[in-house]
Amino acid sequence: MKEELKGRQDRIRSAMVAQGIDAAIITGNVNLIYTCGQVISGYLYLPVKGESVLFVKRPNDMTGDNLHFIRKPEQIADILRQNGIEMPGRLMLEGDELSYQDYCRLAGCFPDCEILPCGTMVLHQVRNIKSDYE
Repeated sequence: MKEELKGRQDRIRSAMVAQGIDAAIITGNVNLIYTCGQVISGYLYLPVKGESVLFVKRPNDMTGDNLHFIRKPEQIADILRQNGIEMPGRLMLEGDELSYQDYCRLAGCFPDCEILPCGTMVLHQVRNIKSDYE
């Protein structure tokens, strides 16, 4: 399953590159299952280059690499900086999946980024092409 999830993330990255997107924050349940293999209360930061980073509010008993426990989304950018991860120029959010308040809150965490609300569309297009596993 680990290779399948990596392949899914790589397909999303390819779609992001085609649209000039540097990174994505994924938080919708369906998209988290697709990219992480489970539903969490949290966020997956998926850069085009480098490893994905999981920010988890709950469950708090998870383990793994590139996993950080947070209380609020405002911690995401600080943790990325502390770990030497370059801030994106263009950040994709799931515009159709998030409430307006959650969208604005996440966008506010990255004030120097161009925020693109096309995440739902891009992720849906990638999910439509099924792998042998699926």
